[in-house]
Amino acid sequence: MSGDPLPLWFVLAVAVVLASYAKDYFESDPDPVAQARQAYAAGEIDHAEYERRLEFHLDDRNERIRAVVEDVSGVGEEISEAIAREYDSLDDLRESDRERLEGVPGVGAQRAEAVLERIE
Repeated sequence: MSGDPLPLWFVLAVAVVLASYAKDYFESDPDPVAQARQAYAAGEIDHAEYERRLEFHLDDRNERIRAVVEDVSGVGEEISEAIAREYDSLDDLRESDRERLEGVPGVGAQRAEAVLERIE
């Protein structure tokens, strides 16, 4: 039986599978912000829990504002940065009137309405 190549191939196959699992396990570092965004989008968590998770994982309040408003269709990096520069916090944005938000470069009436609906 020592000349039978089957055990050697079996050991190599098991080693390759284990190496693949180990690589995935050690290299995967789930982004908690992305996980919170996905959970909120799937309806698994409510808005308050979504904001709590963002606040926990994002120290910079501008990043919190950007993470929330980038979920709005038509709001990308450039517009979210402009909104974050205008507002001090999510509460400041939430308490804002529509005209102030419309005045942010790139926002306009439709995006302002969508952003305000998103943060209600």
